[in-house]
Amino acid sequence: MAKFQLTISAGYVEDWGLHEGVREIIQNALDGQQDGCPMTIEHSGDTLTVTNQGARLDRSVWLLGNSSKNADTHRGHFGEGLKLGVLALVRAGHAVSFANDDETWVPQMIDSEAFPGHRVLSISTRARHTATGGFSVRIGSISAEQWAQIRTTFLELHPDYVKGQVRNDVERLDHPSFIEKLFVKGIAVDSWTELQYGYNFTNLATDRDRRMVSQYAVESALGIYWSYAASHPDGLPLLIKLLKANARDVKNVHTYLSYREGEALRADFLATHGEKAWPVSCDSEYDDAMHWGLVPVLVPDAYLKSLRAAGMTISAAREAHRTAVLITVGYDELRSIERSILEEAMEMVAASAARKGLPSPRPCTRVVEFSDPATMGMHVRGDDGRPNILLGRPILTSFEKTIQVLVHETAHFVARDGQVMHERTEGELFADIITRLAHSAVR
Repeated sequence: MAKFQLTISAGYVEDWGLHEGVREIIQNALDGQQDGCPMTIEHSGDTLTVTNQGARLDRSVWLLGNSSKNADTHRGHFGEGLKLGVLALVRAGHAVSFANDDETWVPQMIDSEAFPGHRVLSISTRARHTATGGFSVRIGSISAEQWAQIRTTFLELHPDYVKGQVRNDVERLDHPSFIEKLFVKGIAVDSWTELQYGYNFTNLATDRDRRMVSQYAVESALGIYWSYAASHPDGLPLLIKLLKANARDVKNVHTYLSYREGEALRADFLATHGEKAWPVSCDSEYDDAMHWGLVPVLVPDAYLKSLRAAGMTISAAREAHRTAVLITVGYDELRSIERSILEEAMEMVAASAARKGLPSPRPCTRVVEFSDPATMGMHVRGDDGRPNILLGRPILTSFEKTIQVLVHETAHFVARDGQVMHERTEGELFADIITRLAHSAVR
């Protein structure tokens, strides 16, 4: 009989007990099954037996930190779980033994030979007369009630588990018994209040104690999952239901919504509440929306963020109000002073645009009354896709203001506001007009 001591103090991971010890044993067995060694688990009387047929472990598994597992594919990879799990079980008074094919291992706590006054975990080994053809662990003093509770921390052993579809490394668990439960690679790691479902993450990292390392990583993974789900016909109604419930499941989904998914949410919101509906979050936004002729709808935070990601922001509502056209004013409806100012400004800007190789603003300019009288002009696309310049009627009382707005909107044939080419074209048009006026004055 051989014996070797592990230099692990008896008091290490003092908060580990039966649950953690069994968890590590079963986690190793699940990894073994993943590697091609079928797992069986049997609870009889007060003894739990976990077996991997065809497996055999080298004694080096008892070296702290030694592991051949891949962190991306296996549940364990720190090289500590088996050792610490066995320590916790033996320390708690559970008899543990291993049948490793042609060898038996029996762990126990003993007084350390190298460190007097300290108790450490020791492994006694002896050869077996008959090889088992596999690797099995027997753990004693586990009641039926204890085993019933422990097994629910493993999806593959949970009586209510039915494997679901995995999307973006996340599996949604629909059975009510999984609500608020989080699993990583099939092992329970945490519970979050306000979750409407349970989830199994196939590619998130946990720490040594199988606890979640990053709350942000979980929220991001759920956001990606539900944004992806929304792209499927059966997923969009579920997403909307969760958003309306302000569920934690979709707290970050707004960050990952595509344009198409955002448009689907927007269309559903308007279909439900009416074409003039607008999402708001507080009394001041409610009052603003009412003032702008919209129908304000108070919505939960998660829903609001997603609708705003789809463009339904307060600033967008304000801009829509500012640029809304009440009526188009016919040329014959203009007063003589308005017609005179418009014609003189148009002649100058059209001539300058022609000299710069730009389209003439004349055929596409209309005079309108905007919902907001302070709005002076806009460059928009018509239903036929062609550009239109809209001039606010109030500016036609001032030649300077009319030519300024007309030049600004004509420069939009080249680029949008804020772009270098728009500012350059606007400057070139003004410079050309001033030059022509200067030459005329000299003559």
